[in-house]
Amino acid sequence: MMKKFTPVLPIVCVAILLVCSLFSAGCISMPASEKSMTPTVSTTVISNTPELPSSQSTTTTSAVATANVPTITVSLPSDITITYPSDWEMEEPGVISLREYGRTTTNIANFFSPDITWERAHGIPNHDTSRYTTFSIDVDSQTYSDEDRYFNLATVAIQDSLGSIEITRHEQLPLFRGISGYKTYALEFNTADKKWHYRFVNVDGRFVIITVKNPLPYSTEVDDMLASVKITPDITNNKSR
Repeated sequence: MMKKFTPVLPIVCVAILLVCSLFSAGCISMPASEKSMTPTVSTTVISNTPELPSSQSTTTTSAVATANVPTITVSLPSDITITYPSDWEMEEPGVISLREYGRTTTNIANFFSPDITWERAHGIPNHDTSRYTTFSIDVDSQTYSDEDRYFNLATVAIQDSLGSIEITRHEQLPLFRGISGYKTYALEFNTADKKWHYRFVNVDGRFVIITVKNPLPYSTEVDDMLASVKITPDITNNKSR
């Protein structure tokens, strides 16, 4: 009886093919492992967004600090006090002259702002090219019974003195917005190349006149100075110094 012959070569070939298949499956799984790392890489990139340089924070702090300019409070003739920024210049001329508003008054004080920088003027729609802002205080020694007429005549005199002007404000202010609680008239206008503000303050018939030239670049300081003006009743009792 003949023994049955089992071929060895086909079995070996099948085994080799099976091993190769398993090895190939392992090789194919490698890229999947690399893709799984992608979210981790993306998260790492986002979390490493650089912060602002420390020098920018220093600049901002410095800008805020320089804005807090100390102020000075002074007593002026005719029992008037005012507070102004310490980087402004003050003079007390005491000159008596006929002014552009048609009255002979005493100029008791002038305040001059620092030169207007590009940073301060930038973005402000202002046709006035003056180098600084001027804040002046005059006192009229005469007494007038009709304050409305005084204000209207002063407006006409300014128009005659300066020529063509564009009036942007002409009114009596509410008492709570008046200077030192007194009846106050506001006149604001533009000339061809200048901008002016006036405040006519009626202290029981005697007038204090405040003139502001080129007010816009230092509008905050001007508003603070106007609010700080204090006038005592002594001005009505002929106690001017």
